[in-house]
Amino acid sequence: MGISISYSLTLRDPGDLHHVLNAARHFAVQAGWQVQPLAVGLVLDPGANCEPLVLSPDPSGVLTDNVKTQFAGPAVHVQVVSLLDHLRPLLSTLEVVDDSEYWDTRSEVALREHFASEAALIAEARHGLAHTSILQALTYWLRIIGICIAVFVGVVGVILVLIWVTEHLGA
Repeated sequence: MGISISYSLTLRDPGDLHHVLNAARHFAVQAGWQVQPLAVGLVLDPGANCEPLVLSPDPSGVLTDNVKTQFAGPAVHVQVVSLLDHLRPLLSTLEVVDDSEYWDTRSEVALREHFASEAALIAEARHGLAHTSILQALTYWLRIIGICIAVFVGVVGVILVLIWVTEHLGA
């Protein structure tokens, strides 16, 4: 549960970092975000209950981060996607995974529906927790743990059977 944007961007050349960071800084200032310099990179903070974006490359020139926008709302989510679009021409590669699918669809209607659905799930969970006894909650989680254990045991059993078959019949 949650709405996040995960991204991995690769610089064309490590020397391009300065241009990418300047473009990101310019975008952030125009959007009214806070900008904090790092030794190598920037932290861009959209505020409004959004996690900050960290633009700091590894030695090979790859910048990877995950930004939770769920509590910031659709408008900030669109801004984060717009930043990535703004940087795209300066990059060798840009890979984005958007939990709301806005990156792929660019449908603001679907984005708002996704945010509303997540908010409804949270409200339902809060309501359920407020009206659930501790015993009911423990019983629920014990069932979930039991299901997980059963699935794990089943998977281990299948693996053991496959190993036995391979050792005795396969080779």
